[in-house]
Formats: sequence, C-alpha cells, structure tokens
Amino acid sequence: MTRLLISDDPGAAHSAKNAAAPGLPNHSSSDTKGRAPMVSQQMVAEAAERTGYRADLVKSAVLVIVARYRAGETVKKITRYMVDNLGPDNRAASAEFVRWAIAAAGGEAR
Repeated sequence: MTRLLISDDPGAAHSAKNAAAPGLPNHSSSDTKGRAPMVSQQMVAEAAERTGYRADLVKSAVLVIVARYRAGETVKKITRYMVDNLGPDNRAASAEFVRWAIAAAGGEAR
C-alpha cells in the first residue's frame, strides 16, 4: 500500500518528529511569554560539580527547576516533579539540589 502526501506542505509528513517523546511533558520550559529562563554557564558548571553529571546533561534539569520556580511552584512540588521524571536516585532530583538551584538563580525557597 502506498501513502500519498495530500498536502502542499513538505513538513506535514514529518509532524511526528516534533511531538514529545513518550513519558516527557508536551510543553516547553519557557515562561508565559515564550522565553526560556536564563542560567549562567557558571551555575551550570557548579550544578555539574554538585551532581557529578556532565554539564550538558544537568543544564536541562536546572532550566526546568528555574522555570517551574518562576512559574510559582514550591520546592516540594518541583522536587516531586523531578523525582517523577528523573527517578528517586538522580542527584538532580533531590530537594537539596532544587533548593540550591533556586537560590543560585536568585530566588528564595517557598
């Protein structure tokens, strides 16, 4: 059986590649105006040192924590989200790391 593309849009055939992977949230970590939170390379380097993970891997966790904090979530709620998505053994999902990331981004734990 042959499938034909009935649209003039060549990108229509590739819409699945932009969908979220199974198990991942279907939204970005940007704020309400569509901007991603900024974190310094210094903060990412410190996060990598604290967790023992590579900087390019821990940066995503830091971005999620900062974005959720700026959206008004509490440390407890952010920690629960991180544990649910990264697992209880992940060092970036600990309440201590979440508190540190919030403080390093200039916030206060709530």
